[in-house]
Amino acid sequence: MRKLLLVFILGASGSCGAPTADPDAAPPADADTRCGPGLMCLEATPPGNLNSLPAGRLAIAWLPVSEKDPLLIAFDQPWTVQPITQVELQSIELPTEGYQFAGPCGARTLFARAIACVATDRNGDGRVSSDEIISGLESGDVYGIHQEIVTWNDVGCDAILPNFPVGLRPGVHVNSEEVPVFFLDGKVTELQTCVPNTTECGALNNPFSELRSRAAHRTQLWFRREASR
Repeated sequence: MRKLLLVFILGASGSCGAPTADPDAAPPADADTRCGPGLMCLEATPPGNLNSLPAGRLAIAWLPVSEKDPLLIAFDQPWTVQPITQVELQSIELPTEGYQFAGPCGARTLFARAIACVATDRNGDGRVSSDEIISGLESGDVYGIHQEIVTWNDVGCDAILPNFPVGLRPGVHVNSEEVPVFFLDGKVTELQTCVPNTTECGALNNPFSELRSRAAHRTQLWFRREASR
């Protein structure tokens, strides 16, 4: 896990209402006809995997405040192998209270963060559950992980330098995983994939490494229970 998660959780050192940064501070971006306004666009990589990937489900899940709580599934739909998958940001359900952290925009502001991933529907019930994502990160049933972060803010704010040079916007958006943080709505972002249930799935970069730790801990508990029988 790189710097952005800590930045969001701990908050920024600046304050809401700081002057808006010079637009030139944002990295230049050419228009990309593969995406558009209000969309999250996931490009499956590496391209060599595409012929080896089965159909699965694309899920977006909010992370809870307490690690004891499950992920909150906010989006879940069938996923078929294609170079780019588009998701309308307005179709992502908003986080509820147990999934809202103190936000970077100042006192009494709220923030949430979500993982987007492709997973096998292990039990065949036509949906992806929190358990299937958590265990799938360890087993390889999760075989695609978005390399950026889906976020929600209850209010927006202007630039908070140096980590948020273009500020934050209310609602659901795609933000860069690394700092400084920029908006990636309407831009093509990476969906890193692996062939399901292979060792390469363990090498997928996961912006939310604490989820993989939860999966490993759950596996250890299972082995201990089995060994004690």
